[in-house]
Amino acid sequence: MHVTRLLFPVLVALPLAAGAAEPVRITTQMSGQLNAFPTVLERLGIGDYWDRPGLLPFSLTIDTIVDPDDALHWCDGNRCDSVPASVSYSLTIDGKTIGFADSNHVATISWSTSSFRNGTYYATEPHPSISGSFVSLAAWVNGAEGSIDADPFALQAPEGTALTGYLDLSLSVLDPEVPGFWTARGEADTVSFQVSAVPEPADTTMLLAGLGALGLAGRRKRVLTFQPA
Repeated sequence: MHVTRLLFPVLVALPLAAGAAEPVRITTQMSGQLNAFPTVLERLGIGDYWDRPGLLPFSLTIDTIVDPDDALHWCDGNRCDSVPASVSYSLTIDGKTIGFADSNHVATISWSTSSFRNGTYYATEPHPSISGSFVSLAAWVNGAEGSIDADPFALQAPEGTALTGYLDLSLSVLDPEVPGFWTARGEADTVSFQVSAVPEPADTTMLLAGLGALGLAGRRKRVLTFQPA
């Protein structure tokens, strides 16, 4: 069989793979002042702030990877929840940092033409002195009406757009014998978000396979060309 016939399926597959939607990474960052609710900070392991009520400096980075091809399975209206998902966050409050990087936690996003929410929620491990807790963390970005793209997979704000934002942090106890729900809000002084494509491993593998096949064909052609009569 001619080598071009062997290569044809690979060459056809390459443009098809290139045309598939790629996963999207959404990264939101902000910093500002957080209302130091002592119960929330204590149960999250930040520290004892019962004698220091007031505002504390915070900074947050939350990173979410979503797949537009799977969007219909977990999107409803202008809100999406993905389980499992690749999501990580790092929250620093008064110099103390909490967070995680995991591919099995819940990522949640919602959007409109003037706001965007990038968040996650998860359960903490039980502690000998306290029960486990359910944590919800969300970074909200706000702008003027029409200033934010309403497509969460192509999110952007026009250059020069004045953005504001805030952090919503809530915590509820999982032990039904000890009910409780607390929230804390942080007002952001600086806000930014970025959306970028994440190449799928399958696309990379297909591309390498195609390049390898082309290289092999070239090598075979050289061997045939210079083979002694």
